[in-house]
This record gives sequence, structure tokens and C-alpha cells, in this order.
Amino acid sequence: MIGKPIFRPMSRRRLLAATCSVPLALASGCRNEKELRVLNPLSLNRIGVNEVIRLRDLLEQPAQHVCLLAPYRDRLEENEPLSRQVNAHLVAMNLTLHDSGFALVIVNGDKVNVQILSVARHNIMFWHEAVQRIAKPLGCAQVDRVLVTRTYDGWLVFGEER
Repeated sequence: MIGKPIFRPMSRRRLLAATCSVPLALASGCRNEKELRVLNPLSLNRIGVNEVIRLRDLLEQPAQHVCLLAPYRDRLEENEPLSRQVNAHLVAMNLTLHDSGFALVIVNGDKVNVQILSVARHNIMFWHEAVQRIAKPLGCAQVDRVLVTRTYDGWLVFGEER
């Protein structure tokens, strides 16, 4: 007896949606949504050229310290005071930063949160000579000392206040 097929053929639109969602799910992983959102990424896009903002004013969660991880630098140097606590968290979440990924690590007491920031979305640069008068490159610093600015050529730079 010949009946109806068990599976219906998938429309091109559904096939495309399913195919495109798999890499997105793999890239985002199974992370806690609260952990991903320490600051609203849109607030970074609103920073104007030569405008200097204190990072604490952009954060959506309390913080004592902030660390910046750059592409291919997915762990803190061992000489950083927070390296043990932060690196244990980074290893547990299996963080890997590639050529276009930065991460803000927010430390509040014994709690560590990480937010990935994309170079393509935010035009971030680890360091720029245009900010050297007001800040030095950011490794880890107290949140009150962390500045964010946009340079004359459009780069977003995080730095520690001089």
C-alpha cells in the first residue's frame, strides 16, 4: 500500500533558515544570557569622536574591576592580580578569541562576567596613539579608572586613565 510520504519536502526558505541558524548557534554556544550582557552594545555605538566616557557609566551590572582581552589573547597574564580568578572562569567557559573578537571581563567580588565584542560591529582597536595623553592600554583596572573613547579616525578604544 502506497501512502503519503512521512516527511514533507522542506521549502527553500526553511532550508536556508535552518542552515544559517546552525553556525549561529554554534558560535554563540550555550551561555547564560545574563553573563553575555554586562553593557549594552548600542551604547558603544553612540560614543562620538573625541568623546571620553567612563566605562562604569555604560555598565548594566555592578563591577569592581574590568579587564580587556584582545584577539588571540584569551587569558590574563599570570602577573595580573586577578589572573587566577579570571583565567579559571575563562577556561571553564572555553573562551577562544580570534582575529575579530575582544572580550570585556567584569569582576565584582567573586563573580566574573564576560562580554564578547566584535571588531566588525564596534570598530574596536586595542590601542591607538591618539589616546595616549589621557589613557594607557587596558589590561585590568578598577572600573572607575577605565575610559572609552572614539578616535578621530573612528576607532573605539578602552584605556586606563593616566
